[in-house]
Amino acid sequence: MELAWNAPTKLTQIEKGAVHIWRVNLDLPALDVRHLEEKLSTDEKIRARRFRFERDRTRFIAAHGILRLILGRYLKVEPNLVRICSDKNGKPKVVDKTGIETIFFNLSHSQELGLYGFSKDYHIGIDIERIRDFPGRGEVADHFFSSRENDFFKGVPERMRLEEFFRCWVLKEAVIKALGDGLSYPLNAFDVSRALGEQAGLLLGEIGKESRFSIQVLGVGPGFTAAFALRGKCRRVHCWQWCWPRGKQEMAS
Repeated sequence: MELAWNAPTKLTQIEKGAVHIWRVNLDLPALDVRHLEEKLSTDEKIRARRFRFERDRTRFIAAHGILRLILGRYLKVEPNLVRICSDKNGKPKVVDKTGIETIFFNLSHSQELGLYGFSKDYHIGIDIERIRDFPGRGEVADHFFSSRENDFFKGVPERMRLEEFFRCWVLKEAVIKALGDGLSYPLNAFDVSRALGEQAGLLLGEIGKESRFSIQVLGVGPGFTAAFALRGKCRRVHCWQWCWPRGKQEMAS
């Protein structure tokens, strides 16, 4: 699904049944990176210092700093006061002072592009990948894709298989992230074949019997593919491009 990614003139709250998707460029000037680093928690700053390569470190700072700017605006608090913690499976979540989860979110990045998904109603997973060939791609599909998904690939022209491989991969990764307990669900134990070649579809397989999912492929730009999965019915999707507001204010009010 090709989308128009525009910077919003005003950040609205997440309405019931809606998903907000943000695309960001993580390769920022050094001054912007320093500004974002100030927004991180102590733990996030420690994690950033562990990166061996400067590019990976600055992209981590950009991804997590911008996440805090967006969450802070949604929650009407300062970015460094957003309470991000992990659940028992290690999935990050935002909670209020009582420990109640206030907004569901997920983050993914591939090279210079980052993608965020937000929902007020349901757990969400999001995934982005740069499309590139690599040795053993066929073996990966045989091992991690369902038999129905592999049957789908047999009917895809060779020139399209690489792109379809990554479309399938990001859909499955998004589902695993939305579940939050991915170790219980091997990738080949469910399939997303209804969504391949379509704008959206319902998850098939054992997981689909347990919970209704909304899944959708996202057109994020040349050379990339992405998808989100929501553990519930998605009524509307808003897609925006993040950029520095005028005067380096946190977000447009």
